[in-house]
Amino acid sequence: VSLENVEVATRSIEQAQENLRITQLKYDEGLQRESDLLDAITSLSRSRYNHVAVQRTAFANKFRLTRMIDGF
Repeated sequence: VSLENVEVATRSIEQAQENLRITQLKYDEGLQRESDLLDAITSLSRSRYNHVAVQRTAFANKFRLTRMIDGF
């Protein structure tokens, strides 16, 4: 489950990056508000934070499992 969560978090970053790219283009053309651009930046930041948190959980789970198997 942890590794699946990492994959989902990775896709979330990719989607947020694409959303920011599109929003930036529209903003540059005057078709988006500054608040929309800031929302897209915030969304990407949240996605990156969540990715780190999910990776941390996956590594912690792997460490615990290894300790259980190896008897430490």
